[in-house]
Amino acid sequence: MILGFVIKMQYEDVLTDLMQGYAFVFGWVAVLQIAYILPWYIILAKFKPSVWLNYLKNMIPPFITGFSTMSSAATMPLTLIATRKNVHDPDIVNFVIPSTVNYHLVADVLAMPIFAMTLMVSFGMPFPSLGQYLAFSIYYTIARFTGAAIPGGGALIISALAVEHFNFTGEMVALVYTLNLVFDSMITSMNIMGNGAFAILFNKLYHWKKQPATTISTA
Repeated sequence: MILGFVIKMQYEDVLTDLMQGYAFVFGWVAVLQIAYILPWYIILAKFKPSVWLNYLKNMIPPFITGFSTMSSAATMPLTLIATRKNVHDPDIVNFVIPSTVNYHLVADVLAMPIFAMTLMVSFGMPFPSLGQYLAFSIYYTIARFTGAAIPGGGALIISALAVEHFNFTGEMVALVYTLNLVFDSMITSMNIMGNGAFAILFNKLYHWKKQPATTISTA
């Protein structure tokens, strides 16, 4: 379906114009996602290069699979395998990954509000204030909890919010879907990386919280 849609856009001379017009935005959104998610692996590895590089190496298979499927849910089996190598506590992994895969979509909530604001500028609409942008982003983040991790899921939610709060036209909504579809591979891959980092964080917090009780019991 995705390949057919891309071929259709190319046949209609839309894909080239879209990539040229929004390549700068795509690039900066990708940089923003990496700049937010990568430091989590470094911090969780206590700044040890050998550890965080091993974390990332283990996450390569689900990263590539997510890039090709554009679905965190479809990639979940590989995410489970990779995260078990990083966490070494299968019970934690089996609880965290399946329970968060459909709503822990950090890359999605970073990208889609930026795409919406970019379209507003492209269509000559007044740029929202910082307060409006933050409010819109928070609403979208909360609303994203209601959607599944499927291709185009973010566009379904943000388009309704954009129409309600910023009076997006039908053409703008169509472009929201198109931008999401073109960039969804990267969004999904970074969502998976975020899920892997969250599982490591949850594991550390769980065992840190559990440690005092164990110590007292031993004493």
